[in-house]
Amino acid sequence: MFLVIYMITVLGNTILVLIIISNSQLHTPMYFFLMNLSLLDLSYCSVIAPRAMASCAEGSKAISYSGCATQFFFFALFLTTEAFFLAMMAYDRYTAICNPLRYPVAMSKWVCVQLVVGSYIGGCANAMVQTGFTFILNYCGSNEINYFFCDGPYLISLSCSNTYVNNLVMFTLCGVIIAITCVEGKEDGVSVSYEN
Repeated sequence: MFLVIYMITVLGNTILVLIIISNSQLHTPMYFFLMNLSLLDLSYCSVIAPRAMASCAEGSKAISYSGCATQFFFFALFLTTEAFFLAMMAYDRYTAICNPLRYPVAMSKWVCVQLVVGSYIGGCANAMVQTGFTFILNYCGSNEINYFFCDGPYLISLSCSNTYVNNLVMFTLCGVIIAITCVEGKEDGVSVSYEN
């Protein structure tokens, strides 16, 4: 069942990327963002699904400490990047609808590339901080966490250290990311917000 769902996800996103690349009429900012969102979705589902399928096949849910740290980093990276992607796609549509004459200038190819790169930089920064703070904790017992998906709150609950700072950092980072994706943005004099 997991394999079928994973293959449908991979196939669907791959087809979408190939269609956007091959059709020159789809070389617009909206489809550029959709293509990057599909690539992100491919990466995102590949962080968890293969390990989940291996766990089901082996009958063991154990994952190594380094495997857990790697999975947690990439999960945080892609999750945060997706939040930034969805926000910039909303800003793109707002600009196209409310300022159609200025849209080609406001959402030039260079601006779109900068938005995508900025999203990955923001996602990577968040992932590094969260992974660093989560994996400096002391974990009592073995170096294996008996779970196939390494999620932050689950990992923090397994620690025998004081986790107040970790919880505060996670809460603060999540709040900052939400605030960044919801604030009013300005690009080349075009106001981009959800307000009328």
